Amino acid sequence: MEITNEYQAKYAAWLLTHGRGSGIEKMSAVLADAKVDLNPHQINAAVFGIQNPFSKGIILADEVGLGKTIEAGIIITQKWAEEKRKIIIIVPSTLKRQWAAELKDKFYLPVQVVDGGQPFSDRAINIISYNNAYMNEQTLRQMAWDLAVFDEAHKLRNVYQGNVMAESIRTTFAGVFKLLLTATPLQNSLLELYGLVSIIDENIFGDLESFKNNYIYKDNAKELAERLKGICTRTLRRQVTEYIKYTDRYAITQEFAPTEAEKRLYADLTEYIFARSTILKNLPKQLIGMTLLKAMSSSPAALAATLTKLRNTLKSALDKRKKEVEVSFADGTERDAYRSLYLTGEKLKYA
Repeated sequence: MEITNEYQAKYAAWLLTHGRGSGIEKMSAVLADAKVDLNPHQINAAVFGIQNPFSKGIILADEVGLGKTIEAGIIITQKWAEEKRKIIIIVPSTLKRQWAAELKDKFYLPVQVVDGGQPFSDRAINIISYNNAYMNEQTLRQMAWDLAVFDEAHKLRNVYQGNVMAESIRTTFAGVFKLLLTATPLQNSLLELYGLVSIIDENIFGDLESFKNNYIYKDNAKELAERLKGICTRTLRRQVTEYIKYTDRYAITQEFAPTEAEKRLYADLTEYIFARSTILKNLPKQLIGMTLLKAMSSSPAALAATLTKLRNTLKSALDKRKKEVEVSFADGTERDAYRSLYLTGEKLKYA
């Protein structure tokens, strides 16, 4: 079945849910028992992901909240049913357990959350963090993966700037069919889109200069959209309001005037961070300042808790450094270094 309009998409969703149909029946068989309420745009995305046997991968770029995980889950389930068992999902560390729960509870798929040097499995879907994938680059390259899924894939879009982790990911999974999930395929520049596409296939846009000449220096938006048709699909919230009902949300601005005590606290805090503190001189003051001011805007208690945590972190680092110095003095390494510096200073003083 070729899906060309919303009515066919709805019908396809019904067919998949009830295990019937033709053309997409191979997906319906494996999804008949899945505990998910499929929406038409999710079926469109899943069909888009498996319809081209020569594709090297796709970007699922639906807006937040439209179920990219479900779309990926449909494709993963289909690959698993085809006995393609070497599947890996690379996600931010905080999302590993969430992905595992989604695949187990909604698609009844076996999963393995990989931590540290744990071996990869071909009897379960491997879920691993970006950092762990980077650390296990050599091991991952030796495995013939059937599918690699990248959640929050915008983390890889700066590959064109020489981002080390992104370049490692690209070379490690070269030749593997890839699903890139991101609600923000670009934010500041079309070059970010170029970077994401190059993760899938470096030949789609050619080299960086060719992309700049064709799409940065020229207004070729229509041509760019045409080139992306076979590799990227994106659904917006306003396109699905017919069958997904969103709660209307209205922002209310509440003005307030800080008390004199709050003003003094703000002044003392900013002065300490940016002027008086010698402890923070080698740390990123802008980031620390933003964190502390954000805590203060919540409540003085939240600020106190954050400052306490910062103090304990710095104290732990100081205690660790003291122990390292003590060990160095004990084995003579640092003692000899200080003695050498002292003698050098004495020689300079009398030269």
